[in-house]
Amino acid sequence: MNCPICNTPLATASQPCPICNQRTRRSIATPLFGEFPMANAYQRTEPMSEPLWEPEAEPAHEPTKAELAWLETFAPTTIRLTSDQKSLLLESSIFHLTMLIAVAWFVLRIELAETIPGFFKLVFFGWVGWYLMGYLLDLLSGVAQVAVDRLGSKSHSSRNSIYKARFERVGRLDIDWTTYRLLVKGAIYQISYSRFSKRLWTIHQAIPKQSLDAQRAPERENWSTMLYLILFVAFWYLFRSPTLNIFNPTLEAIDPTFFWALGETLAIIVLGRLLSALVGRLLHPTTK
Repeated sequence: MNCPICNTPLATASQPCPICNQRTRRSIATPLFGEFPMANAYQRTEPMSEPLWEPEAEPAHEPTKAELAWLETFAPTTIRLTSDQKSLLLESSIFHLTMLIAVAWFVLRIELAETIPGFFKLVFFGWVGWYLMGYLLDLLSGVAQVAVDRLGSKSHSSRNSIYKARFERVGRLDIDWTTYRLLVKGAIYQISYSRFSKRLWTIHQAIPKQSLDAQRAPERENWSTMLYLILFVAFWYLFRSPTLNIFNPTLEAIDPTFFWALGETLAIIVLGRLLSALVGRLLHPTTK
């Protein structure tokens, strides 16, 4: 350390200067940093008396008796998806389907595909297929789930701009930034969401005045078992088709008829949807 006036080298910070007799200010450098020049950059003579500020935890909301009664008496139901909601689900389905096709058509056809273990192929196609199945199930069902639930917590990832809310009964749902900012921990909300893709559509904290009767989906729309069967048969055909053998390392069987196999798979899904709707109409006829 040097004297601040004559720049004479000093052994310690507490030693006075032998030339100008100038006593330097006492350093608060710790043994961990030693006499590093930036250990006391602001030349403080005393440690800080107050601790550093830390953000306080968000206070939890205390629900009223009316909200608690609303939570206990509300029966979960379904409402029809709007055209905008169906468009978002369709765009997400097309995105994941395009990703699946691009990897199967381009990436796995290179020479390095022979060295890629089948386990990693299974993980990738299973991961993308899981999201694709979720979006397709919600899109083809045509309904959104409606429930009343208490918000347990909310979290976000600043790197990926991903916001999630965890409800006590429903579980985790994907939300946007505006909803994340307005949600209060412990509050009770009426939410509409997609069952499989876990996407939140609408949320109300107060009891809505508008009745759900006009938006309620008919009973024939709730055909989840048949929908599972349709998608299972469709994707089983897609992966077992001789024109698409994804788990063959060389993919020698792929030819331009790949898109015919894809078209046939989508046709199976559409025809299955129409057939299930027809069966539902016959089993549950509506009266005018």
